[in-house]
Amino acid sequence: MTVKSKSPREWFSKASVAAKATLESVKTEYRESNLNTKVNETAARAKQLLEESGVKDKALLVTEKVSGHLDTLSGQKLLELVEQRLTLQAQYNDILATKLEEALNRINELEKFIKLPRGGGRS
Repeated sequence: MTVKSKSPREWFSKASVAAKATLESVKTEYRESNLNTKVNETAARAKQLLEESGVKDKALLVTEKVSGHLDTLSGQKLLELVEQRLTLQAQYNDILATKLEEALNRINELEKFIKLPRGGGRS
């Protein structure tokens, strides 16, 4: 008698089918049992207890404070300040360039008005 060995693919395929069947069976039993109700009730009571005791709010405060310190340690706040400075500097440069262009235009108009040669030099 010769025993035929199964390929890994066949073995995994059959194992997968068996695992899915077992999972569905467990899901059905859980849904139909009293355990489902008890787990949901216990979770709801635990959530209510945490909210009433203020633990949830305190945990949120701790999270906010720790997050702020981590931002400081990671340089996030410094990076934000540098980005703000760069934005302000770019705006300042734009204003300066605009004012310089306006001044040069006024000078050009004045030179035309008094009929001076270009460059403002006198002969």
